[in-house]
Amino acid sequence: MRPRTYRLCRAARRRPCHTAPSAPGQDVVRAEVRLWLVDDDGIDGEEPMPAVLSYTATEPYAVTLTYHATQWEFSRELLAAGVAVPAGIGGVLVKPAWSDADGEAGVVMVLQAEPEAGCVVQWWTPAGPVQEFLRRTCALVPLGAEPVQPGLDDAIARLLSGPGEAGI
Repeated sequence: MRPRTYRLCRAARRRPCHTAPSAPGQDVVRAEVRLWLVDDDGIDGEEPMPAVLSYTATEPYAVTLTYHATQWEFSRELLAAGVAVPAGIGGVLVKPAWSDADGEAGVVMVLQAEPEAGCVVQWWTPAGPVQEFLRRTCALVPLGAEPVQPGLDDAIARLLSGPGEAGI
């Protein structure tokens, strides 16, 4: 079953997205994306909102979406899954969606600030820049290869090794 189709103003879609390269040795990936507000009638064809997706190897499970003075932090795995199939529960949902204008693949992010109060914002963005951003994060830290937490494995090993060996 194909996800819901959203209308997108063809002229607004032609503005380029930019995926900023990380400097050599840097553990950060950033991508500038455009977000279109989604309402009951579909995608708002007005000017898109500029936003930034960011990822850092020191927080390997999370991505951050920043627009205006608002930041949403959520799972990189959720974003990766949501490009292909609806994913997430609770405060952040991500799902694939296509534009009516030309069938361009996109991603809808549903951000629920206060789910019980009905405060929900939906953004549509082209899938290409999101996929490129994810590809670059995976080049830095592959999905599934994230460290549990620096030092956590050593701490658990010390605890499990016994009083004599752990120095407890």
